[in-house]
Amino acid sequence: MPAPLELSGRRFGKLLVLRRTSNAPRGGEWLCKCECGQEEVFPARRLPHTESSARRSDVVTACSVCMRTRTCASCGKSFFSKQYKACCSSECHLAHRRAKDLHHYHTHKKIKNPDLNKQRWERVKARIQTDPEFAAQWQQKERERYQRRRERLQSDLEYAERVREAARERYAAYAENIQARRRQRMAERLAAMTPEERDAFAAHRQAMNNRWRREWMQDMRANNYAEYRRLMDSVNEYKRQVWRQKKAIAELQLVAAELEKRRTK
Repeated sequence: MPAPLELSGRRFGKLLVLRRTSNAPRGGEWLCKCECGQEEVFPARRLPHTESSARRSDVVTACSVCMRTRTCASCGKSFFSKQYKACCSSECHLAHRRAKDLHHYHTHKKIKNPDLNKQRWERVKARIQTDPEFAAQWQQKERERYQRRRERLQSDLEYAERVREAARERYAAYAENIQARRRQRMAERLAAMTPEERDAFAAHRQAMNNRWRREWMQDMRANNYAEYRRLMDSVNEYKRQVWRQKKAIAELQLVAAELEKRRTK
């Protein structure tokens, strides 16, 4: 006859077995204390004291409260649920699904087909050109997506910095191709304009450049005065060199004019 089961003092996960409470069949029932302080009675078959019991679907390693307290896979908050759920709300569930889809995309689809996005965009462009209703819906979705992205860039500084860093890395890797495409698009855009439209576009572009330069100088002066001072010194030195060159040219012109007068006499 086998020795009676003795689990007192053993620990299973967060549970510490205190004592036997009944001699029910299949090992009896045992009083366990969880790390949270709650005491609860479990049958021996649900405690992972053997390999077979550890493989059960209803095995316990904590009290019922701790077992039903879960961590949201999206936001990381704790929540209580009797059924298994990975997320605490429908919003977190959508975010979790989106993250899983992105992970699957980058680890499977993109590796197998590096031109996947180009092929998708070609299909979308072809449909936009042939289906006006789809084109209107696509433009509306793009406007909404752009607005959401702007709001997130303004409110989430960490996300904004990640976007800037990714843009800098992408530009560093494809700078030559990006500049070539920009020049081509600008040439096509200017070729389609009338002379009046080109003059208005050039004036608007000059105004935007002046505004950007003014804001950039103000920001540098406020946050990095040493760099601002160095830049201004180099600008002043450049102006002095230009002034000296203009003065030398003017003196040469005067000498040339005097020589021309003497020659004509």
